[in-house]
Amino acid sequence: MDKMGKVCKTGDTGKIGKTGNISRIVFIHTVRGLTNLFDELVHMHIPRAKTYHILDDTLIHTVLDAGRPTSYVYRRLTEHAVAAEEFGADVIQLTCSSVSETVDLIKNAVSIPLLKVDEPMIRHAVMNFRRISVIATADATLNPTMNQLKSIASQTGKEVSSRAILCNGAYDAYLKGDLEEHDRIVTGYLLEATGSSDVIVLAQASIARVASQIEDKIDIPVLSSPEMAVKRLAEILEKQE
Repeated sequence: MDKMGKVCKTGDTGKIGKTGNISRIVFIHTVRGLTNLFDELVHMHIPRAKTYHILDDTLIHTVLDAGRPTSYVYRRLTEHAVAAEEFGADVIQLTCSSVSETVDLIKNAVSIPLLKVDEPMIRHAVMNFRRISVIATADATLNPTMNQLKSIASQTGKEVSSRAILCNGAYDAYLKGDLEEHDRIVTGYLLEATGSSDVIVLAQASIARVASQIEDKIDIPVLSSPEMAVKRLAEILEKQE
């Protein structure tokens, strides 16, 4: 569904499942450019599913301006979630870490699973590593990811040492269209983090592109949220069949 409220179907990757039905996954995005990534991941891990996408970039601009999800963001995401369920979705996946915290409240407005994109990644990091560095280019993403990490560590009783790393200047470079400068800044922070961490958690999926370019220089695991989120979708849909 676009910003005018229409459902946009960009991926038909479906094969008939065990029950003869094809699962419908609705992704809610706050930034452009992620539809193909999630379509490809679904095709790889859930070939029986069809993907549909809602894009509302007013959400991320509101979060960045306010430094947190506002009442407007909660209201709009609730409207999108309700619309997705009425459309016939089997599951709804948010794809932006900056709005993950809204799920705890908004999930009560629908009767189907509404999921945070970063929870599987963060849970994996907490359960398997002690020294965790979380990297982001914007405070609006970094702070919620750190809060979720601390919450999961507390819930599971795991003792971890977490470190928040903000790539100063990278987001401004990105907004100016200077991807070379953005990548240079992020690369520096990634390489610096390898010496004091057991794992690096990417609070923004967009940073994964930079990490992949220097993977031969990074000797610790680097976690990104999209594929882990889709693998969890596969598990949930399998249980629904």
